[in-house]
Amino acid sequence: MTESTFTSLEQLGAWELAAKGRALHVTAQIAAGADGRPAVGECRTAAIDCIGRRLAGELPRKASRHRSFHFDDGQTNCRVVRQRSGRGDFWAARVESRAEPDRALVTEIVVAAPGDEREPTVGVRVPGWPASAGQAQETLPPAVLRHIAGAAPLLQGGDALVLDPAAVWTPQEMHEFITTLVDPARSLPVVVITEPTLGGDARALLERSARVARALTGLATVTVLPQRFTYTLSDTVTKTLSVYDGAWRVYLPGFSPQARRFDHPVYLRDRVETADGFEATTQEVLRIVGDHHVRTTEGDQLRFDAVLPRKDRLADAALGLAAPWRRLPAAVSAGAARLAVRPRRWMGRRRAHGPATTPAPGSGAGVSSGGTAPEVPQPPGTKTRKTEAAALRKELSGVRRDLQAARKKSETLAGERDRARELEAAAREERQGAEREARRLEGLVRFLGGDPRTPFPVAWDEIPKWCESTLEGRVVLAEPVLRGLRGTLFEDVGLAAICLHWLGHEYRDARLHGGDGHLYGLVPGLAAGIRNERCGGDSFQFDWRGEKHQVDWHLKNGGNTRDPRRCLRVYYFWDASRREVVVASMPSHRRSALT
Repeated sequence: MTESTFTSLEQLGAWELAAKGRALHVTAQIAAGADGRPAVGECRTAAIDCIGRRLAGELPRKASRHRSFHFDDGQTNCRVVRQRSGRGDFWAARVESRAEPDRALVTEIVVAAPGDEREPTVGVRVPGWPASAGQAQETLPPAVLRHIAGAAPLLQGGDALVLDPAAVWTPQEMHEFITTLVDPARSLPVVVITEPTLGGDARALLERSARVARALTGLATVTVLPQRFTYTLSDTVTKTLSVYDGAWRVYLPGFSPQARRFDHPVYLRDRVETADGFEATTQEVLRIVGDHHVRTTEGDQLRFDAVLPRKDRLADAALGLAAPWRRLPAAVSAGAARLAVRPRRWMGRRRAHGPATTPAPGSGAGVSSGGTAPEVPQPPGTKTRKTEAAALRKELSGVRRDLQAARKKSETLAGERDRARELEAAAREERQGAEREARRLEGLVRFLGGDPRTPFPVAWDEIPKWCESTLEGRVVLAEPVLRGLRGTLFEDVGLAAICLHWLGHEYRDARLHGGDGHLYGLVPGLAAGIRNERCGGDSFQFDWRGEKHQVDWHLKNGGNTRDPRRCLRVYYFWDASRREVVVASMPSHRRSALT
């Protein structure tokens, strides 16, 4: 896949993640238990139970005591480490499954109770995302978090970890949902699952939504939207960015009515209704929200290797820097690998190279020609071993230098990270101030009858495109209108656009909310004395989508002039089936038997 084939930023981000193979790391804070203290012990017990379900054999007794242990049943390797010091109490597990010969599937779980002011935390990490998306569901962070949340209360972002889908049943809940959906501070993706227009089973819909919520725990929230509220969503974010009739849509953080539709993927009802389509769509949504989490999550979170004792971390680092040893003889590389493991206690200062012999007195055996000292015979290969030892010492000193340089670099990066966070906080405050000013200006533009997203057109050839983008799903211009705009003589294009805007908002809203929708007489707030009146003798029949409609209402400006340069008439009717205003003729006066 080349960069030119990407249709959205989301696809490009997924391609970058596949190339880099980064890790998916999901965290949650541990809330207070029944005794008022954080339920850290319950989280450890639940994590050990989750690990035990994956292993074929029985875990050692140390596991139930929350102590360090190592277990290997041939298919799964499990290592658990617990560190207690002035820094706090840290428990970490790494489970590596060798079910596939070409790669290992790894899950890391950390339960941390820092000694400082930080909150106790549960972290689940899967390296190599998104290649690990093919793992069994019970090894991924959502399943592990759900299992732990069943034993201890967990928080995410200050609120309880969301385990179940939310359903919208009242207009107030719908208003709160839309407010959350377009909130720029929202951090988790929202997956919206809609009710089919016809033939839907409410119980099956809720059951399938619960399965999706289980697969996305900690990564996204799931909302079930009944069919009657999908119209409200379309009116708010436009049809292009809406979802309805049994379809699903993923709204990533940063969504707004001006967003690109390709950045918030939608899955139609025909795909998600079948069993295979449901599973495939769930896996694809999991990949999308997981990719978003990887791109936006900070990389300095607590990991399994950070909990290891210092000597183990140094040994792992030495093994990780083993690439230069390949340039040395094989015996040297093997010796360095042996030195990288835990050091064994030195059992003796000397080592004999054969049976000891004592020369007989006066025999002169073992005395040099100078008679100064006995000559101890050198065993074969002594010089080679000395060369290997010198090479190892030199190589290990290089490893120490690399570790020191890496430590200094990490300290420098930590300082840069703190400065970046300060700049981010300042930028966030500036952005919030700009958003408040933008909302104030939007309200002013709306009060004056305009649309803050798109300015009013200034030429007749701009009217169709403006109407399509700004009034989509609200006002439709019939084909005779589109043809008539090309040769019209009416001069005030802005006045005509204001009339169309009024039809698509105030008039349409009155129709939808139970009013008569006519707003008869002088229309307040519109310039030039625009009136909404019946056509009288100018009414006519209009064929629209295979049906006949009576056009008996029109918008008109003041005066009785028929001058096409100053006379404005907008003839329209209400299409109740599509909930739209259809403009049948504009902007000039229609000729009739009376005129």
